[in-house]
Amino acid sequence: MKICAQYVASSLLVAGSVIASPFTYATDFVNTVDLSAQVVNADDQIETNDIIGILSDSADTTGLQIGSGKIDVTVNGIPDEDYIPTIGLKFFNSGSSSHVFGTGSTLNVTGSHKASGVALSGSTSFSGSELNITVKGTTAVNGIEGGTNSVIDLGSDSLINVSGQLTTAVALGSNGSLIADNVNITAEGSTRANGIKAAEFGTGTAIINLGNGGKITTISGSTGAGILLYGNSTVRANGLTIKTTNGYGISSSGSIAGASNVDINLGTASIISATGSSGVMLLGNAGLTSSFKANNLTIDTIGNSNHGISVSSKGINSVDLGSNSVITTSGTRSQGVWLVGSAETQFKANLLTIHTTGSEANAMGIGSGNTVIGAGSLLISDQSDGLMASSTLISGVSAPTVTVYDSKIVGYRRGVSAQQAGTVVNLYRVDAQANMEGGYGLWALNTGLINATDTSVITSADNSYGIVASGGGRVTLTGNTNVDSSSVAMFANSSASLIEGTGVMRINGDIQAKDSGLIDLSLSAGSLINGVTAQDSGGIVNLTMDNSRWNVTDDSSVNNLQLSNDSTVVFTGTNNGSLQVGNLGGNGHFVMRSSIVEGVGDLLSVTGTTAGNHQVTVVNNGSESTDGTEVLKIIQTADGNGNFALTNNVELGGYLYKLHQDGNDWELYSAGLVPPEPDPTPAPDNGTNKPNPPITSTANASANSLNVGYLMNYAETQTLMQRMGQLRSTDVDGNVWLRGYAGNFTSFGSGKLSGFDMTYNGTQLGADKQWQSANGMIYLGAALGQSNSNQDYQNGDGDMRNRHVGLYAGYLDNGGLYVDTLLKYNRMRNEINVKDTAANGVDGSASSNGISLSVETGKRFHFTPENSGFYIEPQTQLTVAWQDSSHFKNSNGLKVDLSSYTSTLGRIGGLIGYDVKKGATPVNFYFKSSYVHEFSGDTDYRLNGNKEAHSFKGDWWANGVGASVGIGKQHNLYLDLEQVNGSQFKQNQINGGYRFSF
Repeated sequence: MKICAQYVASSLLVAGSVIASPFTYATDFVNTVDLSAQVVNADDQIETNDIIGILSDSADTTGLQIGSGKIDVTVNGIPDEDYIPTIGLKFFNSGSSSHVFGTGSTLNVTGSHKASGVALSGSTSFSGSELNITVKGTTAVNGIEGGTNSVIDLGSDSLINVSGQLTTAVALGSNGSLIADNVNITAEGSTRANGIKAAEFGTGTAIINLGNGGKITTISGSTGAGILLYGNSTVRANGLTIKTTNGYGISSSGSIAGASNVDINLGTASIISATGSSGVMLLGNAGLTSSFKANNLTIDTIGNSNHGISVSSKGINSVDLGSNSVITTSGTRSQGVWLVGSAETQFKANLLTIHTTGSEANAMGIGSGNTVIGAGSLLISDQSDGLMASSTLISGVSAPTVTVYDSKIVGYRRGVSAQQAGTVVNLYRVDAQANMEGGYGLWALNTGLINATDTSVITSADNSYGIVASGGGRVTLTGNTNVDSSSVAMFANSSASLIEGTGVMRINGDIQAKDSGLIDLSLSAGSLINGVTAQDSGGIVNLTMDNSRWNVTDDSSVNNLQLSNDSTVVFTGTNNGSLQVGNLGGNGHFVMRSSIVEGVGDLLSVTGTTAGNHQVTVVNNGSESTDGTEVLKIIQTADGNGNFALTNNVELGGYLYKLHQDGNDWELYSAGLVPPEPDPTPAPDNGTNKPNPPITSTANASANSLNVGYLMNYAETQTLMQRMGQLRSTDVDGNVWLRGYAGNFTSFGSGKLSGFDMTYNGTQLGADKQWQSANGMIYLGAALGQSNSNQDYQNGDGDMRNRHVGLYAGYLDNGGLYVDTLLKYNRMRNEINVKDTAANGVDGSASSNGISLSVETGKRFHFTPENSGFYIEPQTQLTVAWQDSSHFKNSNGLKVDLSSYTSTLGRIGGLIGYDVKKGATPVNFYFKSSYVHEFSGDTDYRLNGNKEAHSFKGDWWANGVGASVGIGKQHNLYLDLEQVNGSQFKQNQINGGYRFSF
């Protein structure tokens, strides 16, 4: 044996006291140190080519005692046989049970075959802190091997590195213990690598306490684990990081016969990253009790069939992931959580996030036990199921129960499924989603059961299904349910398969029952269905609706339809559709459409019993080319029972339609026709029973533009006196005049275009040139003006603006005879704004041009030579006017074409007046009365092409009073009041003006 010595600082014992001493020796050992004969002190170094660095056997009673110091040990021995290991520290059958490796000590072992850093026998303890242990070999390599009842205490910040073929950094024997804080372990094995292995061959309990922090890294050629547990094992850690390649993060095999327990608690913020294997694997027989706990745990796996957490132990299993844990996997069949152990398996987590990206990789695959997922969780599978619960995942075990609260589950094929008998999935306030074409949001099959409360289901891909029950599966919906599917919202497709729901439901997508499947929904107030219902091969759909709405998007059938509290069924498909109901009851509201000219429309058909009082709204359609004689069946029943009534008369084209019962059916007919009795006897057609259907408010207001234009032209033309006042003056070369007028018309005519009021006002400005002669005066002038009018219809109003320009000429002789002519062009624009029978606003406008010619003549007869005082003035006037056609395109689709017309008005009448010519202010008072007759005035209008005749013909009296006051020779003021009362209209007008003569 060769020993070398060197000086180092130490201390000296004198008279029982420790005093400073300048020197002591540190020893370098180059051979194996046998502690039974040698002592190793702090700062000693062992560097040997023997196969053992330090040996403690039964003869050693002191052991290795470095205290707080450190030593360095290097062993590079080559044994004679392959099976003999190279060992750094061998404490075997030692008389001393405790060995202290100091603080900061290093151990480097290199073996040609097998190698161990520290080898302990039973009941031997090993301790140290900040240790650095490196072991290399070519076959089996262990960092520290503990024996039965061995205690390994690595203190804080220790480092263990092992490499070889079959490697384990720390191996605990039966009833062994490992204590460490912030330990860093690395194991590399070309075949297998384990970070920590516990109780592989014993029946006792292994205890592992890794304190805070720490990291375990394993790199294996084929298999291994960061922590590998057998039999009874307890693991405690906090903030631990495990990173493995081709090895489990944590594996519990439970291979020891008889009852055993595995208790793992990783504390908070631990991380497990596994490439090529699962993150946590709990295996074992029926006698094993496994418990795994962690909070804010992160698990990430890469590779095929590598689960985040896999529990297949047949014993009693408990997994508690606390809050904010995250599991991600990639690879085919790599489940986020895979629970296929036993009926006693318990799994729970809050704020859990799982995301899997590989094909056939469910976020959660649950085949047994009881699983509870708490609020705020998110389960995502990019290519498979979000949550799959099925007892077929493991044979001989009772089906699982899964409960999820306030979370979101997103699957590719399926969001949530309960796939076997006895399987129960309870969802509370869960959003479930499936993204694959043909995918299912919720799927219950083979008598599996899903109970969903306040749940939302979304499937956005083509041909996808929101909720499916098949093979006897059942889905029960309560609370607030939202189903949004691009295709089928609910589908029950086999005998005993059932989807039943109560509460507020908002369903977007079709509802289909097939092959004796049953869908039974009771919708509370505020519910909405957008889609069709279908019953095929014995399938049944029942709907009970309370203050809810169903938008029927295409032909549908339902077995029982019960409506209450303003529940509404609206036909909304692209084309007219039909709704077939087996039995109808309650008090509902049906909104339908018609194409009555083509003889088609939405149809409600009741094949069984009909009961209740129902309202019907047929959507107004102004674009239909009706003539008011059409009849259309919209409701048919087998028994003729129940009552159906329109909410309002129906506007189709320009005409109004009502609803009446014909036998067992109900049909639309023109509101102007008397509905025929069943099997009526035809009455002779004597010309008195011609149909006269009433027109709509839009048609009325649009067509009344004919009357508005006619009356406005009448108000604008008037007489010479109203236009220019008193012209009988001399020494005048010309005039400039301004006229204003206002008034109202009421109750034009009778029939379809009657019953509206019209107010108006306008101004005219004119100028003329006069030529005086010995016998009289000739004048020629021009005028322009604008009139505005407002109409008050029964269901709306309108306004008109008329601009005009004219030329006038006349002759007034000294004997009182006059002739006045006026040629006028006008441009008229009409606008309407009315309500239809459903209170919908409708607007429209039209413009037209017109021209008129008026000729007025009269003669004034005075009773005094001075041509003053009383006089009479007989008058006659002929006005011919032509107004061009115009066309209304109303916002409701109704086109109203107004034909052109010619008006020929003849007026005969006169004035009785009193003329005061004395002084500088001549005054003329008069009373007037005329009889007016319309000689022509026939015209028509067309409602979407259907012709309706109209005429302005009639007679009326026009009576009034007026006055003209001259101020000097140049100014003249005049005022005229007139009232018209006739067969066509009544008018009140005030007319005033001013003329300046020069």
